[in-house]
Amino acid sequence: MSYPSMPKPNYFWSVGTMKCPRCRRGPMFKDSNPYRKLTLSHIFDMYEECPHCAQKYELETGFWYGTGYVSYALTVAFSAFTFIVWLILLV
Repeated sequence: MSYPSMPKPNYFWSVGTMKCPRCRRGPMFKDSNPYRKLTLSHIFDMYEECPHCAQKYELETGFWYGTGYVSYALTVAFSAFTFIVWLILLV
């Protein structure tokens, strides 16, 4: 669906308010305030798709495996860098 008359909201605003990554209007979670109740069992209840633009939230199997490899590589590089800086400052 396209919405030509309405511009998309700000990216950082939509991330902070947990809105749909495509249209930035529809909510991703069923409860807008998960801390309202004392039990946190419903904190991760999500819609299957965006109620506003019908974007499916659960992507195909294995879609997020690449992010694991990238974050691991960045962590190793950052750790090695800080270790080398620590060695240089120690000597």
